[in-house]
Amino acid sequence: METPRIKIEEIVETLKAQFQQKIEEIKQSSAREMDEIEDGNPDPSQVEAILNFTFDIKWKTTSIKFDVPQFSMKTESIKFDLPEIRMETESIKFDVPRTRMVLKCVIKNPFGGCVMKTKVPEVYMHTVEIKTDIPKITSKLVEIKLDLPEIRMEPVEIKIDLPQFYLKKLDAQIEEQEEKARKLSNQMTSEISAEETKFRFNLQKELSSEIDKLFEDMINELLLQREGICKQYDDAIAKMKSSIKTLKENNANDKVKELEAQLDKIVKDYSNILNEFDSSLQQIYDQKATTIADLNF
Repeated sequence: METPRIKIEEIVETLKAQFQQKIEEIKQSSAREMDEIEDGNPDPSQVEAILNFTFDIKWKTTSIKFDVPQFSMKTESIKFDLPEIRMETESIKFDVPRTRMVLKCVIKNPFGGCVMKTKVPEVYMHTVEIKTDIPKITSKLVEIKLDLPEIRMEPVEIKIDLPQFYLKKLDAQIEEQEEKARKLSNQMTSEISAEETKFRFNLQKELSSEIDKLFEDMINELLLQREGICKQYDDAIAKMKSSIKTLKENNANDKVKELEAQLDKIVKDYSNILNEFDSSLQQIYDQKATTIADLNF
Protein backbone atom coordinates (compact mmCIF):
# COMPACT_ATOMS: atom_id res chain seq x y z
CA MET A 1 0.00 0.00 0.00
CA GLU A 2 1.35 3.41 -0.96
CA THR A 3 2.16 5.84 1.80
CA PRO A 4 0.39 9.23 1.73
CA ARG A 5 3.69 10.95 0.94
CA ILE A 6 4.38 8.77 -2.13
CA LYS A 7 0.83 9.22 -3.41
CA ILE A 8 1.00 13.00 -3.06
CA GLU A 9 4.37 13.10 -4.82
CA GLU A 10 2.93 11.03 -7.68
CA ILE A 11 0.04 13.47 -8.10
CA VAL A 12 2.40 16.44 -8.22
CA GLU A 13 4.73 14.79 -10.76
CA THR A 14 1.85 13.61 -12.98
CA LEU A 15 0.25 17.05 -13.15
CA LYS A 16 3.63 18.67 -13.71
CA ALA A 17 4.31 16.34 -16.67
CA GLN A 18 0.86 17.09 -18.12
CA PHE A 19 1.51 20.83 -17.79
CA GLN A 20 4.87 20.57 -19.53
CA GLN A 21 3.26 18.52 -22.31
CA LYS A 22 0.68 21.29 -22.81
CA ILE A 23 3.48 23.86 -23.13
CA GLU A 24 5.15 21.69 -25.77
CA GLU A 25 1.85 21.38 -27.68
CA ILE A 26 1.44 25.17 -27.64
CA LYS A 27 4.95 25.56 -29.05
CA GLN A 28 4.33 23.00 -31.80
CA SER A 29 1.03 24.58 -32.78
CA SER A 30 2.61 28.03 -32.82
CA ALA A 31 5.50 26.77 -34.94
CA ARG A 32 3.06 25.55 -37.59
CA GLU A 33 1.28 28.92 -37.62
CA MET A 34 4.59 30.76 -37.80
CA ASP A 35 5.62 28.63 -40.76
CA GLU A 36 2.45 29.71 -42.55
CA ILE A 37 3.01 33.39 -41.66
CA GLU A 38 6.56 33.38 -43.00
CA ASP A 39 5.21 32.11 -46.34
CA GLY A 40 8.18 31.13 -48.41
CA ASN A 41 10.94 31.86 -45.96
CA PRO A 42 13.29 29.08 -44.98
CA ASP A 43 11.25 26.28 -43.48
CA PRO A 44 13.24 24.63 -40.69
CA SER A 45 11.96 21.20 -39.80
CA GLN A 46 12.36 21.49 -36.03
CA VAL A 47 9.91 23.32 -33.77
CA GLU A 48 12.60 25.25 -31.90
CA ALA A 49 14.29 26.29 -35.13
CA ILE A 50 11.04 27.65 -36.60
CA LEU A 51 10.32 29.71 -33.50
CA ASN A 52 13.92 30.88 -33.04
CA PHE A 53 13.89 32.17 -36.60
CA THR A 54 11.32 34.81 -35.66
CA PHE A 55 11.49 35.18 -31.88
CA ASP A 56 14.07 35.64 -29.20
CA ILE A 57 12.99 32.96 -26.74
CA LYS A 58 13.92 33.62 -23.14
CA TRP A 59 13.13 31.21 -20.37
CA LYS A 60 11.50 32.42 -17.20
CA THR A 61 11.53 30.23 -14.13
CA THR A 62 8.09 30.05 -12.57
CA SER A 63 7.99 28.96 -8.93
CA ILE A 64 4.84 27.43 -7.46
CA LYS A 65 4.99 27.14 -3.68
CA PHE A 66 2.49 25.34 -1.50
CA ASP A 67 2.30 23.29 1.65
CA VAL A 68 1.49 19.59 1.62
CA PRO A 69 0.68 17.52 4.69
CA GLN A 70 3.11 14.96 6.00
CA PHE A 71 1.47 12.24 8.02
CA SER A 72 2.78 10.42 11.04
CA MET A 73 0.52 8.08 12.97
CA LYS A 74 0.15 8.16 16.74
CA THR A 75 -1.18 4.96 18.25
CA GLU A 76 -3.73 5.36 21.00
CA SER A 77 -5.44 2.51 22.75
CA ILE A 78 -8.88 2.13 24.27
CA LYS A 79 -9.14 -0.56 26.94
CA PHE A 80 -12.46 -1.75 28.25
CA ASP A 81 -14.29 -4.78 29.55
CA LEU A 82 -16.49 -6.15 26.82
CA PRO A 83 -19.51 -8.04 28.15
CA GLU A 84 -19.99 -11.61 27.02
CA ILE A 85 -23.40 -13.09 27.76
CA ARG A 86 -24.56 -16.65 27.80
CA MET A 87 -28.08 -17.68 28.71
CA GLU A 88 -28.61 -20.28 31.45
CA THR A 89 -31.90 -21.74 32.55
CA GLU A 90 -32.32 -20.93 36.21
CA SER A 91 -34.91 -22.01 38.75
CA ILE A 92 -36.08 -19.06 40.79
CA LYS A 93 -38.11 -19.45 43.97
CA PHE A 94 -39.78 -16.55 45.70
CA ASP A 95 -42.76 -15.96 48.03
CA VAL A 96 -45.81 -14.08 46.86
CA PRO A 97 -48.80 -13.12 49.01
CA ARG A 98 -52.02 -15.02 48.45
CA THR A 99 -55.45 -15.07 50.10
CA ARG A 100 -57.44 -18.02 51.31
CA MET A 101 -60.75 -18.37 53.17
CA VAL A 102 -60.53 -19.93 56.65
CA LEU A 103 -63.23 -20.73 59.18
CA LYS A 104 -62.97 -18.55 62.26
CA CYS A 105 -65.07 -17.87 65.31
CA VAL A 106 -66.64 -14.48 65.07
CA ILE A 107 -68.86 -14.66 68.20
CA LYS A 108 -67.54 -16.37 71.32
CA ASN A 109 -69.63 -17.69 74.20
CA PRO A 110 -68.47 -16.03 77.42
CA PHE A 111 -68.83 -19.35 79.17
CA GLY A 112 -66.67 -21.05 76.61
CA GLY A 113 -67.05 -22.29 73.10
CA CYS A 114 -68.04 -20.55 69.94
CA VAL A 115 -71.46 -19.23 69.23
CA MET A 116 -70.88 -18.37 65.54
CA LYS A 117 -68.29 -19.31 62.99
CA THR A 118 -67.82 -18.00 59.46
CA LYS A 119 -65.21 -17.98 56.71
CA VAL A 120 -62.93 -14.95 56.54
CA PRO A 121 -59.98 -14.08 54.18
CA GLU A 122 -56.47 -14.81 55.37
CA VAL A 123 -53.23 -13.69 53.69
CA TYR A 124 -50.37 -16.13 53.53
CA MET A 125 -47.07 -16.39 51.62
CA HIS A 126 -46.96 -18.89 48.82
CA THR A 127 -43.65 -20.11 47.37
CA VAL A 128 -43.53 -19.86 43.60
CA GLU A 129 -40.92 -21.50 41.40
CA ILE A 130 -40.30 -20.44 37.81
CA LYS A 131 -37.72 -21.56 35.32
CA THR A 132 -36.44 -19.01 32.85
CA ASP A 133 -33.33 -18.14 30.89
CA ILE A 134 -31.19 -15.71 32.84
CA PRO A 135 -28.21 -13.91 31.24
CA LYS A 136 -24.89 -14.77 32.83
CA ILE A 137 -22.38 -12.00 32.22
CA THR A 138 -18.63 -12.39 31.99
CA SER A 139 -16.23 -9.66 30.94
CA LYS A 140 -13.32 -9.89 28.55
CA LEU A 141 -10.66 -7.21 28.61
CA VAL A 142 -10.39 -5.76 25.13
CA GLU A 143 -7.79 -3.33 23.81
CA ILE A 144 -8.42 -1.50 20.55
CA LYS A 145 -5.49 0.36 19.05
CA LEU A 146 -6.33 3.42 17.02
CA ASP A 147 -3.86 5.00 14.61
CA LEU A 148 -4.62 8.69 14.77
CA PRO A 149 -2.84 11.05 12.38
CA GLU A 150 -0.40 13.70 13.47
CA ILE A 151 0.15 16.15 10.64
CA ARG A 152 2.67 18.79 9.84
CA MET A 153 2.57 20.95 6.74
CA GLU A 154 5.75 20.76 4.71
CA PRO A 155 6.57 23.45 2.11
CA VAL A 156 7.00 22.27 -1.46
CA GLU A 157 8.28 24.32 -4.36
CA ILE A 158 7.87 23.40 -8.02
CA LYS A 159 10.10 25.27 -10.45
CA ILE A 160 9.19 25.21 -14.13
CA ASP A 161 10.91 27.03 -16.96
CA LEU A 162 8.36 28.70 -19.23
CA PRO A 163 9.26 30.28 -22.60
CA GLN A 164 8.81 34.01 -23.16
CA PHE A 165 8.60 35.14 -26.81
CA TYR A 166 10.08 38.42 -28.04
CA LEU A 167 9.68 39.37 -31.72
CA LYS A 168 12.98 39.83 -33.58
CA LYS A 169 13.63 42.56 -36.09
CA LEU A 170 12.27 40.99 -39.22
CA ASP A 171 13.97 41.36 -42.58
CA ALA A 172 12.21 43.16 -45.37
CA GLN A 173 10.93 39.94 -46.85
CA ILE A 174 8.48 39.30 -44.00
CA GLU A 175 8.00 42.76 -42.45
CA GLU A 176 4.41 42.73 -43.74
CA GLN A 177 3.73 39.69 -41.55
CA GLU A 178 5.08 41.44 -38.44
CA GLU A 179 1.65 42.16 -36.96
CA LYS A 180 0.58 38.55 -37.44
CA ALA A 181 3.76 37.40 -35.71
CA ARG A 182 3.18 39.84 -32.87
CA LYS A 183 -0.36 38.53 -32.37
CA LEU A 184 0.97 34.98 -32.39
CA SER A 185 3.49 35.93 -29.70
CA ASN A 186 0.72 37.36 -27.51
CA GLN A 187 -1.42 34.31 -28.17
CA MET A 188 1.34 31.94 -27.06
CA THR A 189 1.97 33.95 -23.91
CA SER A 190 -1.75 34.00 -23.11
CA GLU A 191 -2.17 30.25 -23.68
CA ILE A 192 0.83 29.42 -21.51
CA SER A 193 -0.49 31.68 -18.74
CA ALA A 194 -3.89 29.96 -18.93
CA GLU A 195 -2.26 26.54 -18.68
CA GLU A 196 -0.29 27.67 -15.66
CA THR A 197 -3.49 28.82 -13.94
CA LYS A 198 -5.15 25.50 -14.80
CA PHE A 199 -2.13 23.61 -13.46
CA ARG A 200 -2.35 25.41 -10.11
CA PHE A 201 -6.11 24.74 -9.93
CA ASN A 202 -5.75 21.04 -10.78
CA LEU A 203 -2.92 20.67 -8.30
CA GLN A 204 -5.02 22.01 -5.45
CA LYS A 205 -8.08 20.03 -6.56
CA GLU A 206 -6.24 16.70 -6.86
CA LEU A 207 -4.32 17.08 -3.62
CA SER A 208 -7.46 18.14 -1.73
CA SER A 209 -9.28 15.10 -3.12
CA GLU A 210 -6.47 12.74 -2.14
CA ILE A 211 -6.21 14.18 1.37
CA ASP A 212 -9.98 13.91 1.74
CA LYS A 213 -9.79 10.24 0.72
CA LEU A 214 -6.97 9.53 3.18
CA PHE A 215 -9.00 10.93 6.05
CA GLU A 216 -12.18 9.16 4.93
CA ASP A 217 -10.31 5.83 4.99
CA MET A 218 -9.23 6.52 8.58
CA ILE A 219 -12.76 7.50 9.58
CA ASN A 220 -14.34 4.45 7.93
CA GLU A 221 -11.89 2.12 9.67
CA LEU A 222 -12.74 3.67 13.03
CA LEU A 223 -16.48 3.51 12.32
CA LEU A 224 -16.14 -0.17 11.45
CA GLN A 225 -14.56 -0.90 14.82
CA ARG A 226 -17.21 1.18 16.56
CA GLU A 227 -19.95 -0.75 14.79
CA GLY A 228 -18.54 -4.07 16.05
CA ILE A 229 -18.49 -2.83 19.64
CA CYS A 230 -22.04 -1.49 19.33
CA LYS A 231 -23.30 -4.83 18.06
CA GLN A 232 -22.00 -6.72 21.09
CA TYR A 233 -23.29 -4.19 23.59
CA ASP A 234 -26.69 -3.91 21.90
CA ASP A 235 -27.02 -7.70 22.01
CA ALA A 236 -26.15 -7.79 25.73
CA ILE A 237 -28.60 -5.01 26.55
CA ALA A 238 -31.43 -6.62 24.54
CA LYS A 239 -31.00 -9.96 26.34
CA MET A 240 -30.93 -8.29 29.75
CA LYS A 241 -34.09 -6.31 29.02
CA SER A 242 -35.89 -9.42 27.78
CA SER A 243 -35.04 -11.35 30.96
CA ILE A 244 -36.05 -8.44 33.20
CA LYS A 245 -39.42 -8.23 31.42
CA THR A 246 -40.06 -11.94 31.98
CA LEU A 247 -39.13 -11.71 35.66
CA LYS A 248 -41.34 -8.66 36.18
CA GLU A 249 -44.30 -10.48 34.68
CA ASN A 250 -43.75 -13.24 37.24
CA ASN A 251 -43.18 -10.83 40.15
CA ALA A 252 -39.62 -12.03 40.79
CA ASN A 253 -38.76 -8.60 42.18
CA ASP A 254 -35.47 -9.41 43.91
CA LYS A 255 -34.03 -10.94 40.73
CA VAL A 256 -35.34 -7.98 38.76
CA LYS A 257 -33.38 -5.58 41.01
CA GLU A 258 -30.24 -7.66 40.56
CA LEU A 259 -30.46 -7.67 36.78
CA GLU A 260 -31.43 -3.99 36.59
CA ALA A 261 -28.25 -3.10 38.49
CA GLN A 262 -26.20 -5.16 36.02
CA LEU A 263 -28.01 -3.53 33.09
CA ASP A 264 -27.31 -0.07 34.48
CA LYS A 265 -23.57 -0.82 34.62
CA ILE A 266 -23.54 -2.18 31.06
CA VAL A 267 -25.31 0.93 29.75
CA LYS A 268 -22.87 3.26 31.53
CA ASP A 269 -19.84 1.35 30.23
CA TYR A 270 -21.34 1.40 26.75
CA SER A 271 -21.81 5.17 26.88
CA ASN A 272 -18.22 5.75 28.08
CA ILE A 273 -16.75 3.62 25.29
CA LEU A 274 -18.81 5.37 22.61
CA ASN A 275 -17.66 8.73 23.97
CA GLU A 276 -14.03 7.65 23.52
CA PHE A 277 -14.67 6.51 19.95
CA ASP A 278 -16.59 9.66 19.09
CA SER A 279 -13.86 11.84 20.56
CA SER A 280 -11.32 10.14 18.28
CA LEU A 281 -13.64 10.56 15.28
CA GLN A 282 -14.08 14.26 16.03
CA GLN A 283 -10.31 14.65 16.25
CA ILE A 284 -9.90 13.17 12.76
CA TYR A 285 -12.72 15.30 11.32
CA ASP A 286 -11.14 18.45 12.79
CA GLN A 287 -7.71 17.56 11.43
CA LYS A 288 -9.19 16.88 8.02
CA ALA A 289 -10.84 20.31 7.88
CA THR A 290 -7.68 22.06 9.10
CA THR A 291 -5.40 20.21 6.67
CA ILE A 292 -7.50 20.98 3.60
CA ALA A 293 -7.87 24.62 4.68
CA ASP A 294 -4.07 24.87 5.05
CA LEU A 295 -3.50 23.54 1.52
CA ASN A 296 -2.94 26.99 0.09
CA PHE A 297 -1.30 27.84 -3.23
